[in-house]
Amino acid sequence: AALWIPLNLIVLPGQVEELVPESLRASGVGLITFVGVGIAALGQPVAGRITDLTSLPDRRRPFMVGGSVFMVGLLFLLDFVPFYALLVLVYVTLQVVSNFAQAALQALIPDLVEESERGVASGIKTALDALPIVWDEGAGATQSDATIAEHLKEGLTASATNGSRQNGDAPKAIESAAKKVE
Repeated sequence: AALWIPLNLIVLPGQVEELVPESLRASGVGLITFVGVGIAALGQPVAGRITDLTSLPDRRRPFMVGGSVFMVGLLFLLDFVPFYALLVLVYVTLQVVSNFAQAALQALIPDLVEESERGVASGIKTALDALPIVWDEGAGATQSDATIAEHLKEGLTASATNGSRQNGDAPKAIESAAKKVE
């Protein structure tokens, strides 16, 4: 939920807005979300079965680590896709690798905990999963893109110094520099 809710509610609509004509934006978001839900529903059981059948001595961690590494790369890639079809492809691939990481994680309790202790272990895991995430809103919580842009603009166009920066004659400063790199 910590990944998919912000991704589906904030990132994807923003990407679709940039890549799809206005008249098709709602359909664009709907299609990519629908495909993603389908992949998630079908992919995790398949991914789980594949990790079950793996003959590696440590059959879960390679999928968890590999899936997580690929997820990070794909999340960065989402910001740079130039057209909608590629956005769908990256999103579907993100769903698939996420399914592998998640399926392997779900199988850790049966792999690592004795059968008589699995109920307790599963209950503890579920309780920990249900704990709320509390964000420290701190001093920057009220900042927005607009306030940051305005602050940057003020700083770049200020005619007076701000304490550490001094406006002046750049060519004269370069000429009087002790060392010049050319």
